[in-house]
Amino acid sequence: MNMSEIIDNKLGKAFSPTAVIAGYVILGLGVLFLLGNIFIGIGLIAAACFVCFTGTGVQIDIKDKKYKEYTIIYFINNGKWKPFGEFVNLAILTTRQSYTTYSGSNRSMTSTDKYFDIFLLNKSHRQKLRVGRHKKRESAMESAKELAAKLGIPFVEYSPEISERTRARR
Repeated sequence: MNMSEIIDNKLGKAFSPTAVIAGYVILGLGVLFLLGNIFIGIGLIAAACFVCFTGTGVQIDIKDKKYKEYTIIYFINNGKWKPFGEFVNLAILTTRQSYTTYSGSNRSMTSTDKYFDIFLLNKSHRQKLRVGRHKKRESAMESAKELAAKLGIPFVEYSPEISERTRARR
Protein backbone atom coordinates (compact mmCIF):
# COMPACT_ATOMS: atom_id res chain seq x y z
CA MET A 1 0.00 0.00 0.00
CA ASN A 2 1.39 3.39 -0.96
CA MET A 3 1.70 5.54 2.18
CA SER A 4 0.87 8.73 0.23
CA GLU A 5 -2.69 7.40 -0.19
CA ILE A 6 -3.24 7.17 3.58
CA ILE A 7 -3.96 10.22 5.70
CA ASP A 8 -3.09 9.81 9.39
CA ASN A 9 -4.73 12.27 11.81
CA LYS A 10 -3.85 12.05 15.47
CA LEU A 11 -6.86 13.21 17.48
CA GLY A 12 -5.31 13.61 20.91
CA LYS A 13 -4.19 11.98 24.12
CA ALA A 14 -6.30 9.40 25.94
CA PHE A 15 -5.68 10.99 29.35
CA SER A 16 -6.21 14.50 30.70
CA PRO A 17 -3.37 17.04 30.61
CA THR A 18 -2.97 16.72 34.39
CA ALA A 19 -2.58 12.94 34.13
CA VAL A 20 -0.03 13.33 31.32
CA ILE A 21 2.03 15.78 33.41
CA ALA A 22 1.88 13.35 36.35
CA GLY A 23 3.01 10.63 33.92
CA TYR A 24 6.09 12.64 32.97
CA VAL A 25 6.91 13.13 36.66
CA ILE A 26 6.56 9.36 37.23
CA LEU A 27 8.74 8.77 34.16
CA GLY A 28 11.48 10.90 35.74
CA LEU A 29 11.13 9.04 39.03
CA GLY A 30 11.33 5.73 37.16
CA VAL A 31 14.63 6.77 35.58
CA LEU A 32 15.97 7.70 39.03
CA PHE A 33 14.77 4.38 40.48
CA LEU A 34 16.73 2.52 37.77
CA LEU A 35 19.86 3.43 39.70
CA GLY A 36 18.61 1.83 42.94
CA ASN A 37 16.00 -0.84 42.19
CA ILE A 38 15.76 -1.77 38.53
CA PHE A 39 12.41 -3.59 38.87
CA ILE A 40 10.62 -0.63 40.46
CA GLY A 41 12.23 1.68 37.89
CA ILE A 42 11.06 -0.44 34.95
CA GLY A 43 7.55 -0.66 36.43
CA LEU A 44 7.32 3.10 36.89
CA ILE A 45 8.64 3.75 33.38
CA ALA A 46 6.14 1.28 31.87
CA ALA A 47 3.21 2.89 33.71
CA ALA A 48 4.38 6.40 32.84
CA CYS A 49 4.81 5.56 29.14
CA PHE A 50 1.26 4.18 29.08
CA VAL A 51 -0.18 7.40 30.51
CA CYS A 52 2.04 9.80 28.55
CA PHE A 53 1.95 8.26 25.11
CA THR A 54 -1.48 6.60 24.77
CA GLY A 55 -3.57 8.48 22.22
CA THR A 56 -6.24 8.18 19.56
CA GLY A 57 -6.41 8.87 15.87
CA VAL A 58 -7.89 7.95 12.54
CA GLN A 59 -6.32 6.83 9.29
CA ILE A 60 -8.07 7.36 5.97
CA ASP A 61 -7.22 5.30 2.90
CA ILE A 62 -8.27 7.56 0.05
CA LYS A 63 -7.78 5.04 -2.75
CA ASP A 64 -9.74 2.16 -1.15
CA LYS A 65 -12.33 4.42 0.59
CA LYS A 66 -11.85 2.98 4.06
CA TYR A 67 -10.90 4.26 7.50
CA LYS A 68 -9.38 2.99 10.72
CA GLU A 69 -10.06 4.48 14.14
CA TYR A 70 -7.13 3.54 16.33
CA THR A 71 -5.63 3.80 19.76
CA ILE A 72 -1.88 4.05 20.21
CA ILE A 73 -0.75 1.95 23.19
CA TYR A 74 2.99 1.59 23.86
CA PHE A 75 3.70 3.05 20.42
CA ILE A 76 1.60 0.33 18.72
CA ASN A 77 -1.32 1.37 16.52
CA ASN A 78 -4.45 -0.76 17.33
CA GLY A 79 -7.57 -0.61 15.15
CA LYS A 80 -9.48 -2.26 12.30
CA TRP A 81 -10.09 -1.01 8.79
CA LYS A 82 -13.74 -0.35 7.89
CA PRO A 83 -15.33 0.83 4.62
CA PHE A 84 -16.72 4.36 4.44
CA GLY A 85 -20.13 2.85 3.79
CA GLU A 86 -22.72 5.53 4.26
CA PHE A 87 -20.40 8.45 5.08
CA VAL A 88 -21.13 10.81 2.19
CA ASN A 89 -20.55 14.33 3.58
CA LEU A 90 -17.91 16.27 5.47
CA ALA A 91 -18.60 19.05 8.01
CA ILE A 92 -17.02 21.02 10.83
CA LEU A 93 -18.53 21.09 14.32
CA THR A 94 -17.41 23.16 17.28
CA THR A 95 -16.74 21.05 20.37
CA ARG A 96 -15.62 21.78 23.90
CA GLN A 97 -13.60 19.45 26.06
CA SER A 98 -13.33 20.05 29.80
CA TYR A 99 -10.99 18.59 32.39
CA THR A 100 -11.47 18.93 36.13
CA THR A 101 -8.62 18.44 38.57
CA TYR A 102 -9.09 18.18 42.34
CA SER A 103 -6.50 19.20 44.91
CA GLY A 104 -5.84 17.49 48.23
CA SER A 105 -8.28 19.90 49.93
CA ASN A 106 -10.96 18.88 47.38
CA ARG A 107 -10.87 22.21 45.54
CA SER A 108 -11.48 21.82 41.86
CA MET A 109 -9.98 23.52 38.84
CA THR A 110 -11.72 23.09 35.50
CA SER A 111 -10.13 23.93 32.16
CA THR A 112 -12.15 23.94 28.96
CA ASP A 113 -10.70 23.83 25.45
CA LYS A 114 -12.60 24.73 22.29
CA TYR A 115 -11.93 22.69 19.16
CA PHE A 116 -13.10 22.68 15.57
CA ASP A 117 -13.57 19.02 14.68
CA ILE A 118 -13.89 17.66 11.16
CA PHE A 119 -16.47 14.89 10.79
CA LEU A 120 -17.49 12.48 8.07
CA LEU A 121 -21.30 12.33 8.10
CA ASN A 122 -23.95 10.02 6.72
CA LYS A 123 -26.82 11.34 4.57
CA SER A 124 -29.03 12.24 7.56
CA HIS A 125 -26.05 13.66 9.54
CA ARG A 126 -26.99 11.35 12.44
CA GLN A 127 -23.85 9.18 12.21
CA LYS A 128 -20.52 10.96 12.62
CA LEU A 129 -16.88 9.96 12.43
CA ARG A 130 -14.33 12.47 13.69
CA VAL A 131 -11.41 12.62 11.27
CA GLY A 132 -9.64 15.80 12.36
CA ARG A 133 -9.23 18.29 15.19
CA HIS A 134 -7.99 21.87 15.08
CA LYS A 135 -7.79 24.73 17.57
CA LYS A 136 -8.42 27.39 14.90
CA ARG A 137 -11.46 27.56 12.62
CA GLU A 138 -9.41 28.74 9.62
CA SER A 139 -7.07 25.74 9.72
CA ALA A 140 -10.06 23.39 10.18
CA MET A 141 -11.80 24.92 7.12
CA GLU A 142 -8.68 24.59 5.01
CA SER A 143 -8.09 21.00 6.11
CA ALA A 144 -11.76 20.02 5.64
CA LYS A 145 -11.95 21.45 2.12
CA GLU A 146 -8.71 19.68 1.17
CA LEU A 147 -9.96 16.35 2.59
CA ALA A 148 -13.36 16.72 0.88
CA ALA A 149 -11.61 17.28 -2.46
CA LYS A 150 -9.36 14.25 -1.97
CA LEU A 151 -12.31 12.02 -1.02
CA GLY A 152 -14.60 13.42 -3.69
CA ILE A 153 -17.40 14.21 -1.23
CA PRO A 154 -19.16 17.53 -0.54
CA PHE A 155 -18.18 19.84 2.31
CA VAL A 156 -21.51 20.82 3.87
CA GLU A 157 -23.04 22.67 6.79
CA TYR A 158 -24.02 20.33 9.63
CA SER A 159 -27.83 20.03 9.76
CA PRO A 160 -29.15 16.70 11.05
CA GLU A 161 -32.58 15.54 10.00
CA ILE A 162 -35.19 15.49 12.73
CA SER A 163 -36.13 11.92 13.54
CA GLU A 164 -39.74 10.66 13.59
CA ARG A 165 -39.47 10.14 17.33
CA THR A 166 -38.48 13.77 17.88
CA ARG A 167 -41.27 15.00 15.60
CA ALA A 168 -43.79 12.99 17.59
CA ARG A 169 -42.71 14.73 20.81
CA ARG A 170 -43.21 18.20 19.36
